Amino acid sequence: MRRRIIILNQGDTHSLAWMPDGTRLLSAGNPNVREWDSSTWKEVRYSDLWKGDTSSSCQCIAVNYNGTLIAYQTTNDHVRLWRPSDQRTIAIFQHSDSPCCITFSVDGKHILAGGKDKKISEWAVPEHAWPDSKNAHS
Repeated sequence: MRRRIIILNQGDTHSLAWMPDGTRLLSAGNPNVREWDSSTWKEVRYSDLWKGDTSSSCQCIAVNYNGTLIAYQTTNDHVRLWRPSDQRTIAIFQHSDSPCCITFSVDGKHILAGGKDKKISEWAVPEHAWPDSKNAHS
């Protein structure tokens, strides 16, 4: 059975990703990433780190297996690695062309992105950001 659960007030929505605990839905669109509380379907407010530049069309987003890291496309063919617990950017990676899809490796230690140039880029997640790292924030 299909039913509409929400109309996202965001313009174009290109990508959706659930947080692993199911309490939040992330939506990536022009040019922002937004977070929605799945119990109320109201937007959860965060800092400007979620906002892209006006020339950005944030179209891809990925959440690691336990929800401690988020990767998403930003301007100038960049992929941003973000930690929601403290709302900090961990790293910004340069892709060869505009990324069309992003994912984490199964162990969460790498980010992969595929672009319009038909290439896949892979970057190591910095050790201090690994979900099981003693230095990672929870």
